[in-house]
Amino acid sequence: MSQPVAPPPANFPYSPSPAPPPSAIPTPVLSTPGGFYGYSTSPVPPSSPPSPTVYQPGQTGYIPVANPPLPTQMPSPALTPAGATGLIDLPIGWTGSIPIINASHLPPPTGQLPAPPGLVSPEITSGQTTGSLSRSPVLPGRVNFFRVWKSEWIKLFTLRSTWWILAMTIAATVGLGVIIMTSLRLMATQPFDIGVSLPPQTIRASDGSGVFALAQLVLAVLAVLVATNEYSSGQIRSTFSAVPARTPTLIAKVLTVALTSGVAIFIATYGAALASWIFISDLGQPGKPLPPGWELIDDRFTIDGLLTIAGITLATVLVMIFAFAVGMLTRNTAASIATVVIILLLMPILLNVMHWEWVSTLHQYMLDASQNGLLKLPKAVSSGDYRDFIQALWVTSLWAFGPTLFAGILLKVRDA
Repeated sequence: MSQPVAPPPANFPYSPSPAPPPSAIPTPVLSTPGGFYGYSTSPVPPSSPPSPTVYQPGQTGYIPVANPPLPTQMPSPALTPAGATGLIDLPIGWTGSIPIINASHLPPPTGQLPAPPGLVSPEITSGQTTGSLSRSPVLPGRVNFFRVWKSEWIKLFTLRSTWWILAMTIAATVGLGVIIMTSLRLMATQPFDIGVSLPPQTIRASDGSGVFALAQLVLAVLAVLVATNEYSSGQIRSTFSAVPARTPTLIAKVLTVALTSGVAIFIATYGAALASWIFISDLGQPGKPLPPGWELIDDRFTIDGLLTIAGITLATVLVMIFAFAVGMLTRNTAASIATVVIILLLMPILLNVMHWEWVSTLHQYMLDASQNGLLKLPKAVSSGDYRDFIQALWVTSLWAFGPTLFAGILLKVRDA
């Protein structure tokens, strides 16, 4: 199996090292078929299995193989640290000379390895670890509340479902407002034998925004999805890994829901008031008289009209925070939506058909009745009596922030 060390080809790019003493020349070892070649420190009998190559400090030379390949097919030089062991793997049938370079002739590594911001980065000098292990005083990736809030905005508005829900809210509110005003117009322009039977009414442009209950149900779906989407997809683990305190995430989500729903309902209700006025603005003009006792008021750009829209916006924001809190408590989309629908829509119907006194008293503190008190903001401002409005604000706020506070406590103690 042993054969003399073959010289490198004439066109080989590496020059051989000075020949070591004969006793130090390693013996080439040819493995079984499979192409493993290497050196050992002593001759290996042909019957022996291939031995791992042991490179002694200072040994250099070439590994001979059979059947010379083309120059472009020459194997790459093998760099071996002092004392390293191993086998050089070559394809069967390759021949030539593989230069062996000993790492003991190379200079030691110097310099400092780069490390991510905020991580400990030891200094490496001459193969030794030195220096103190400390954190960088400036961390460009530090998490703060505004970055957490920005991430919630990105997560919400990069979903197409968000834009669809907002578009449906505005379209449904404006459309229903137009339908209601068109119905009032038909009643007002009927023959007087029908019109006089109706009680006196005051029609305001802001009445077109009175159909916000449907918009609240649609926006409640969005508020629930903000709370439950990350739990259903598992992304909540990544969120809490980035923000281990969890409370900033909860506050950021609440602010995102409140601001988004507030802007959406304001645009929807004010748009309904503007659009519906087009269909009744000519009532009371010659040829289109109003029934006796009827009055038409354009409050689109008055303080009373804007306060009406503001009351609806405030009520909707608090209801959306309640819907979000239900989502955080249940962590289930279907269960949360069903709970919100029952409290906002079904329970008022059931309580209205019960004529017990205690039921009527209880109904005053339900979410639907308390938020209706917020619509009295124009009356409270004009009269200076804010007692009913403050009571309604207090009860509705308890509905909104009570469950949110409970959800925040559970968020700290429950697993993601």
